[in-house]
Amino acid sequence: MKGQNTWSYQPYRPFLWEVGDIYICRVVPGETTLHFEWLPHEFGETKAYFRIRGTEEWTEAAVEGTECDIAGLVNGTDYEFYVEAGEKKSRIRLAKCGKSVGTVVNYLHPEDECYAFSGRYLC
Repeated sequence: MKGQNTWSYQPYRPFLWEVGDIYICRVVPGETTLHFEWLPHEFGETKAYFRIRGTEEWTEAAVEGTECDIAGLVNGTDYEFYVEAGEKKSRIRLAKCGKSVGTVVNYLHPEDECYAFSGRYLC
């Protein structure tokens, strides 16, 4: 068996698991904000969309590099969001706005199935 002697700062991407074409690797909800990041890709111009969970209309959000910050959201409300570039899309992810204790490294909504392969645990 060959040992591993290098370190990678690349965020974990589940092997053989449907994660979408663009992988959202970090989600940080605030009281009235939502910040999320995705892995770099070469699919062209990236756009991000969000909506209140269960509603019909998607709203486009401003994107800067591989990050998106959305402000003016409602505290205690569930939101759905995704990223697309050309015909490539991420999974639809979930987040609930609310006050957090300390610094949020990554967040997982209780009903988000993005990490279902690990029993919905981030680690």
